[in-house]
Amino acid sequence: MKNVLPANGRSLHALPDLETAPPSGEIGSWIIASAAFMLVAMRQTYVLPALPLSLSPARFLLFLGAGLFILARLLGQRSGYRLGVLGPILATYLLSTLMAYGIGMTRESTPIRNTDYRIIVEIMLIVAVIFCFNVVHSYVGLRRVIKGLVAGGAVSAIFAILANITGLDLATYLRLPGLVERGTILYRDLLRGDVVRSQGSASHPLELAAVLTMLFPLAVGLTHSLRAGGDRWRLWAVATLTIFAGIAVSVSRSALIGLFAAFALMALYWPIRRTLAMLGGILGLAMLVFVVNRSLFEAYSSTLGLGRGDASAQYRVAAAQYILSNFSIFGMFGQAGGPSDLIFDNQYLFRLADTGIFGLLAYVLLVGTALVLALRAFMNTRNQKNSELPAASAHLFLGLAASFTAYAVMNIVLDAGGFVQIWTTMWLLLATSAVAFRISQRPDDKLNPVWRRRVVDG
Repeated sequence: MKNVLPANGRSLHALPDLETAPPSGEIGSWIIASAAFMLVAMRQTYVLPALPLSLSPARFLLFLGAGLFILARLLGQRSGYRLGVLGPILATYLLSTLMAYGIGMTRESTPIRNTDYRIIVEIMLIVAVIFCFNVVHSYVGLRRVIKGLVAGGAVSAIFAILANITGLDLATYLRLPGLVERGTILYRDLLRGDVVRSQGSASHPLELAAVLTMLFPLAVGLTHSLRAGGDRWRLWAVATLTIFAGIAVSVSRSALIGLFAAFALMALYWPIRRTLAMLGGILGLAMLVFVVNRSLFEAYSSTLGLGRGDASAQYRVAAAQYILSNFSIFGMFGQAGGPSDLIFDNQYLFRLADTGIFGLLAYVLLVGTALVLALRAFMNTRNQKNSELPAASAHLFLGLAASFTAYAVMNIVLDAGGFVQIWTTMWLLLATSAVAFRISQRPDDKLNPVWRRRVVDG
């Protein structure tokens, strides 16, 4: 970042690592970063005892913050931050969910307990986004939250890689004292070809693949931003490679689709040399993995060769045909279950069946808004709209946009809302996109006077 002369004539220094002068009140970013790490690194079936909603430590921290935020507003406290366009989008999404809930309650076949649980969780996740937006004040805090996500992804990937090599499920041992196991892992020893698909700290190999695919471009952006800013980056580069290897051992076609979409977006803004280097590095690493593990290569070859003949692909086609044949603008609320033999591995179709056309549009608008906010943050930083923001942050914001691109595309082939890690990570990334856009526009003069004095006065 360039030196800027403020009104008092003194130089506004650009510190390579702003960790040495964090803004006041950044405790919130530490809490969210801790929750982000535990969300991805730990199995979400390990929950706190004697609490409703079966809350894992990660969701407990997020929901506790959301509850405190609601309490603070009831006591009359107000924030200087404004959600802007995200506020009406969140309100529209919540309205569509509440409408579906109300209409679903009129149907005798609707399982009331499950529906009550879902609506409460959705409300708390939305408030958690607003909480995150208000307690992450600066680029330092935002980067800390992203580091928590990437570090958690690397831990889950390590578990997946070790399971592929040794057959041991070490993720079961990462369990905080006092937690109880509630809920079950969806599949164990799920085969594709002759390979047992690894699932790391996730509940299913598909969940592992989706979460790591969402985090991979974010890890790439984090590594590039640290390197460009002169900070320590090699450990995060190793974490990025680990996450990619974790994706590989999940043997997921959905991950390949998401990675391609994320890479395509980043390539639009990268120099040609970096694009070719990244492409060559990914292909080289993939070849190394396949040489070391020949059965993994054969599993991918046989899976890709099946095309629509694969059983999971046939399930998706059947679900799409059911939705299209029973589509009604006002008559599909609460029908996401469908026939018992159908699997709705498509979040857009699932949302359509569950909340109707209004709910689907609200969800698409939510995901699209997050992507636009991240891209706008990247553009603002590249154009130096906020002169106090490190120029290297543009790499991080581009990675954030690529992560949401991967997520939006993978929604076509997976029901993201059915997986705790995927769904909660999506809401966290939504909050980080909103924060990134906010801090890319202007410095937080009003809310961070201590930090500004430290930087200005040196």
